[in-house]
Amino acid sequence: LLVADHNNFASTELLPQEVNNIATQLQKYVLEKPIHTGDSTSDRADTSSSHIPLFIGLEHDGSGPPHLQVTSGLTPPPSSMALGASWNPALAEEVGRMIGYELSTLGINLIIGPSADLTELSHPLGTGDLGVQTFGSEPYWVTKLLMAYVAGIHSGSSKRMIVTLRHFPGLGGADRAAA
Repeated sequence: LLVADHNNFASTELLPQEVNNIATQLQKYVLEKPIHTGDSTSDRADTSSSHIPLFIGLEHDGSGPPHLQVTSGLTPPPSSMALGASWNPALAEEVGRMIGYELSTLGINLIIGPSADLTELSHPLGTGDLGVQTFGSEPYWVTKLLMAYVAGIHSGSSKRMIVTLRHFPGLGGADRAAA
């Protein structure tokens, strides 16, 4: 998992190429490494197995640093809250498509984020507040926008991206939303 806090890369103009190089080298290594069958009578590699790529993941909550791990050389996306304020699933899908395309060109195939939780209106900016990392406080619209955003990520990455939603329910108000 690439995380800026781990200081395993620097935010420079060359960052997208560096991430792509690392991801490509890792995937190439796994593809070329023989898979052993576990048969103790034979030391032959099983070359008939299907290749399962490494999952190269990135935290991506979509609201700028510190919620984005890679920012240099990529299009800065609007925050989830800004997309929520638009109430426009087509816009959320287009942003997701851009994110899916750009991150997949880096070799990323797993996004940890965005947040599927709801903004806790009774405690703005208080403990557990996710701020601009959520699509809003209305469960119906958060669901619609989140579905469009994820569909866009899948489309932009040519269906080569796994998206794992965060904070549902968790830090915000999803567990207290009115039915």
